[in-house]
Amino acid sequence: MSKGLLEVRNLSVSYHDQVIIDDVDIDLGVGDKVALVGRSGSGKTSLLLAIAGLLVPARGKVDRGGLGQGGVAVVFQSPSLIPELSAAENVALPLRLSGETTATEAATRADAALSGLGVASPDALPSQLSGGQQQRVAIARVLATGARLILADEPTGALDHDSGRSVLAALHSHCDEVSGALIVATHDDEVAAGMPIRWSLADGRLSGQDR
Repeated sequence: MSKGLLEVRNLSVSYHDQVIIDDVDIDLGVGDKVALVGRSGSGKTSLLLAIAGLLVPARGKVDRGGLGQGGVAVVFQSPSLIPELSAAENVALPLRLSGETTATEAATRADAALSGLGVASPDALPSQLSGGQQQRVAIARVLATGARLILADEPTGALDHDSGRSVLAALHSHCDEVSGALIVATHDDEVAAGMPIRWSLADGRLSGQDR
């Protein structure tokens, strides 16, 4: 793998004195697209959260300096949409909060992201959308930010086969467009097979980074 976007050294994560992630090193560069596999409870979500800075590790260093202003964004297993906001408003909200875009630009980028993922009802509230459509909105919200590193936790879990393929295609395309990288935690063998790089997490240890 090329280096430059993300560097992780000696990362360890513990819960109640139980080691979940043990002494992990990662180098991630432009164009790296990774399937992160492992059984349930192996720590895949914890690793993604630690990389994103949303979970404080027991020890180790995560250097995201290579991402620049593009930053990192997480696609969670649950869409976590704000129920009072429309699909378009949910996608535009992070852009508005960043203060780096006008309301018009945020709305334009939100509409483009939703359209690209096949969300036909941008004015609908989350409660008016199916679970699969809500997940598409959540992914659109991430893509609209222009983040250079996308960390996706089972992004196709709530989607049918064809929808899952289109969402993965959108994630791959985004990675290429922003000269970024993508890590997808998945239990789906087909999803993993479609990623050029495969990491396996077991007993706190990460293997496969050198493939």
